[in-house]
Amino acid sequence: MRSAAICYAPVDAGAATELRCYLETNCPVAIEDGVMQMGADLLDSVETGLSLDYVLVLLSPDATQPAWARARWESVLFQQAKQLRTRIAYVLLTDCKFPAVLRKETFFDLSRDFTSGRRSLKRWLLAELTPIPPTPKLPERSSGLTQADIDVLEPLADWPDFAHVADRDTALAFSYARHSDFEAVVWLNGARRGRVGVLGDVSHGLGLRLEGNWEDNARALRDYCAEHRVLLLFENLDSCDPKIVDFGGKASVVVVESEEIATRRALAELLRLFSSWKRNAERCLAALGDVESHLDSPEILREENWQEACSLCSAAVALLKDYGRLAEAFDLLTRISSATQVRGDLAAQGQVEWETSWILEHWDQPVQIPGRLAAAISEPTQLTLF
Repeated sequence: MRSAAICYAPVDAGAATELRCYLETNCPVAIEDGVMQMGADLLDSVETGLSLDYVLVLLSPDATQPAWARARWESVLFQQAKQLRTRIAYVLLTDCKFPAVLRKETFFDLSRDFTSGRRSLKRWLLAELTPIPPTPKLPERSSGLTQADIDVLEPLADWPDFAHVADRDTALAFSYARHSDFEAVVWLNGARRGRVGVLGDVSHGLGLRLEGNWEDNARALRDYCAEHRVLLLFENLDSCDPKIVDFGGKASVVVVESEEIATRRALAELLRLFSSWKRNAERCLAALGDVESHLDSPEILREENWQEACSLCSAAVALLKDYGRLAEAFDLLTRISSATQVRGDLAAQGQVEWETSWILEHWDQPVQIPGRLAAAISEPTQLTLF
């Protein structure tokens, strides 16, 4: 984690503490206290802080007295800072006298609008400390959205929180307007997705490869959110408890009340899509809710549907294994396992056992496959079709 010092006069301790808390909450940075010591001036504090990556200099009448000698401030603020490659940001708390050239540097005026000014400071520091995030993949927004729409969720841009909103357009307006306040913004549609699938979608959206079981993945996501300022938005979370996505830490989470969910794709349509999952991986990942729904339906037990359901499950498991999303692969196998028993399909049941055993061994949980099932598998090392 990068480091910074916040340098200020003792009378400005309240503002300094608030800024420090705000910036450490919103940025991956550890900020050291650089209060002016008795008998010293602000430049002494800045000079000490130059050993860190960043120095935040809070300007106020008390901080800039006595007047700085030109040779002194040029040496500390420009020459030494350049030599040590330390970035300095100047933060004006109250109107005062200071070298006018500082306004041409990284400068933030909080004297007239503290909230807006600190947000600009935060965005600058966040951009300095994190890679440029990709443009968030958000649904199309409606036209005519106003500042009032954005204001509903505005506090989430400054402090982590968990919120429910009734209006989808309100969440979209906030996401489009405030995505630069976060390291990452992820919008997810949880239609027909269980808790394992939702966690997998969050991990994928954040660019994380989490290969553990669902409890391990939930723990890993909480750990990630403890260190990263992210905005996560969910719609259609009807199939699982919304509390599963309350990761805490530095995450701001918005759950949008469900709207009309798109009609579930037909089994044959899904099979056509997943048969070429290597070319259509993202489209397939977005359709996993429909796969779960079919595997939970008694309709797959019908003779005319059974082989299609097995083939679909096989392709979906292959896709998920390729992405390291083993908890979801295990979940799909668990869903179809009971159906193989009802159907009395010993070969399919055996292949499910082989797949689940591979995953369990990956999790350091080896299992013994029943001999009657192992005997039913003609090619135990090459799984083809349930």
